[in-house]
Order: sequence, then structure tokens, then C-alpha cells
Amino acid sequence: MLESKSVSLGIANRGRGLLLICAVLIAVNTMADTQVIHAGRLLAVPGQDPLSQQTIVIENGKIVDVKDGFIGIEAINENAELIDLSSSFVMPGLMDMHVHLQGELGPNNDREALRMSGSDVAMASVHYAHKTLMAGFTTVRDLGGRPEQLYALRDAIEKGGVEGPRIIASGGVSVTGGHGDVDGVSPDLLDMYTAKTICDGPYDCRRATRRAIKFGADIIKITSTGGALTLTQGGTLANDSTLDVSGTTLKLKADLSAEGGTLTTNDSSVLHLLDAVTVTFSGEKTFKTLEHNSKTLSLGSAESDLKLLDPQTLSSVTLHTGAADLNLQGTLTLSSNSLLDSTGGTLKLGGTIDNSSEISLLGTELALRSDLAISGILSSDAGSTLSRNTRELNLSGGTLKLGGDLELAGTITDDTTSLTLQTGASLGNSVPTTFGTLDLNGSALSITMATTINDPLTLDAAGEQLLTGTAALTLNNTLTVSAGKLTSQSGLVSFGSTVN
Repeated sequence: MLESKSVSLGIANRGRGLLLICAVLIAVNTMADTQVIHAGRLLAVPGQDPLSQQTIVIENGKIVDVKDGFIGIEAINENAELIDLSSSFVMPGLMDMHVHLQGELGPNNDREALRMSGSDVAMASVHYAHKTLMAGFTTVRDLGGRPEQLYALRDAIEKGGVEGPRIIASGGVSVTGGHGDVDGVSPDLLDMYTAKTICDGPYDCRRATRRAIKFGADIIKITSTGGALTLTQGGTLANDSTLDVSGTTLKLKADLSAEGGTLTTNDSSVLHLLDAVTVTFSGEKTFKTLEHNSKTLSLGSAESDLKLLDPQTLSSVTLHTGAADLNLQGTLTLSSNSLLDSTGGTLKLGGTIDNSSEISLLGTELALRSDLAISGILSSDAGSTLSRNTRELNLSGGTLKLGGDLELAGTITDDTTSLTLQTGASLGNSVPTTFGTLDLNGSALSITMATTINDPLTLDAAGEQLLTGTAALTLNNTLTVSAGKLTSQSGLVSFGSTVN
């Protein structure tokens, strides 16, 4: 008799020095102690190249060997069961650490929660468990639901009665009125639906925790807030401490440092500023959006990479990314004297920058995720580059301030664009480039692309130099040189009017 179930398998990765924990859905012959899988391609070690034509040997539910080639069962165990996946890609099962298997979010959730019986919930959870397994997830952590039905589903899967992933089931402990408490219904229903694990104070919450464990919880999920966590005095995560704000609005009124501990976010987390703050953490953190409230946000280290999913509008705000990466999945709009200031790392963005706002680059890579139009200021103080990926950077109507070398890679300019030097600099572009005005500001500019300057050009300071090298230079208006110099090696210099 065949029993279909999810089996946890430990792979001894022969000769490759790693132990791989793998979960696969297989038909387990309850009479056989050995299964042999012929895998067409096998991802044995995540991050390494897949292996072709591999034989996986399973004994008593554990992977004991991985062999090159397709080995017949007669060479392993003549009583073994052969599972032919020779035309398939075999890999470790995926894990999801935050699921709710009793349903999906939708417009009718409130009504269904009142109309569905415990049996209805149990049947729905069987469906979603199977759906999750077929999507490749073989271990999940369920962090909220009706506990009796959740624990029954977990146990049924473990016993092989239904198909689904291995479940790590939580018991929810929440404060009165908190994220895990019931709300939005009449008082009599509030009383009826309030869980016995709602608690207040340390002793009551110990009771609630013990109750959840007694009834079958594998882990305890504490929802101590109303879906938002406000840190009015900031804080520090040290040593092995953890702060999980997945699905939560994190409100900060002071600096937060998580370099020594673990800060966990997800794509529904929100970062809300109550004051100017600095956040410091290790590794990229994802938030759905930044609610800045016209406050300044600073990223405190080169590892404090920030990813924002929704379009961002920054109005009268300063965002200091420092040497960290900023990854904006949606468009960026800078308006009303806003500043995006980077001293290294990578800015992945697109959108619009109005004529009162500025992007400041210092040794930064500007990687365009979508088109970026800057009618304000783009300043570069040292060694920055632009990575277009077929996207468009349009500086028409804006000002480019250079204090260091900059490679523009196809950037659009026109006779409404201003170029101003802060210090000596070089400028390159992969296409001919036009500026309305050029202000050398007492410094030297070296250009490597065909350049057109529309307005009158004046060199009147000893340190002012325009070095064109082999590039063509077209001056559509007067050139006045009272000091400084214009130097060309072999490029073409064209004058549209008087040379003084």
C-alpha cells in the first residue's frame, strides 16, 4: 500500500563536504525501507551548479548517498523502490516562515470569519496546505489561525492522512486590543470570539503562553501591539536579540541600531518616521513604504541597505543613504527642496526630481530601474557612474554639478541644461551632449564626448581650463578667454560666433 506524505530527508552530500536537509514529496512504500531516485538534474547544494544524472539513495526516510549516473536498484538493494525523475529537476523543498493556511486575504474575510464553522476552516486549510505543497514549499511556519484546526492539520500531515508541508504551528499570545485580539464586531460577539490566550501583564501572559503550549503550539507568536511598534526612544539590538516587524508599522522617534542583533522585515512592513532618525542594520531590509512625514532618514552604515517596494514621494525631506545601497522598486518623486544624498553604494531608482530638489552622488553608482528625469540638481563629487540598463536619464532643464569624474552613459541633455564645476572634473557620455551654459568656476573640465555649448562661454580665471582631447567641441555663441585656456589634441573645435 502506498502512503503519500511529505518526508524530511537528510542528504549526506558525498565528497562535497556539506550536509543538505531536503524535503521532497514522494510516494512512500510502507513495505520498503529503501527508495532510489533517478534525478535528471539535481540541485544538491544551493548556490552551486546543478548536477546531471544523479542517483539519490534513501533508507528509512533519510538520504544516505548521492551517486553519479543512474544506478539500477539491483546494485543498491533489489527490494528498493525506484522513483524515476530522470526527466525532472530535483531540488530541496522551499520553506516559508510566515503563512496562514486557513485562508487567503480578500474583501469578504470579515463575513466569512463569522459564517465559517470550525469544520469549514479545517476543510479550507486542507486545500491551502495541498496548494502550498504543490507550489514547492515543504516546510512552513503558520503564524496565526484557529489553533484547534491548525494543530489538527499539522498532525494529520505528519501522520500521512492528508498531503501538505511540514507545519511549525504557532500559538498566538496577544494583549487586550492588540493585533491578535478580535475587533470590529458587536460586544456579544467580541466576548464570544475573544481567545483564551489574550492577556495583560507578565503573569497573565505567562498563563496564556502555558495554555497555548498545553494545547499543542510549537512556537509562540506574541502580538504585543495593534499592528504597529512605536520606539519613542529608539533602541539597540545586541548579541542574539531579535526584532521581527514583519507585517508591522515600525514607528521611530529616535535612532535604531540592529547591527548586533537581527531585525526582520517583509514586503508588508512600513517604516514610519516621527522625527529625524538614523537606522543601522546589517544586510538589506525591505519595507513596503517609507512614511517620512518630512523628517530626515539616515542609513547608519555601508551594510544598512534599504529596499522600498511602493512608489516614493519625498517632499521637504532629506534622505542620507551614506555608503549603503538604496533600492527603489517603484518610482521616486523628489519635490519641495528634497535631497537624496549618497556617499557610496548603489542607488537603484527612477522617477522625477523637480527643480528645487537634488540628488547628490559621492563615489556612487546610479543604476536606473526606470527612466529618471532631473529638472533639479544632479551633483557628483567623486568618481560616480551611471548604469542605464536601457533606461533613460534626462537632465534637460536641470543642473549638473561636478566635483569629480562622472560617466553618464547615454544621458540626455539639451540647451536648457546647465553644467557647473565645483572642483576639477572629467565628464564622459556615450552620446553627443549639449549644455545651455557651462560655468568652469575657476576649475578644469576634461570631456571625452562630442559636446555642444549653446550660451556664451567665458574663461576668465587662471585655473579655468576646458580640455577636449580628441572629442569635438561646438560653441554656438561667443567665446571669451581672458585667462585660462581651451585645449584640443586632435578634436574639431567649431565656433559659432566671435572669439575674444
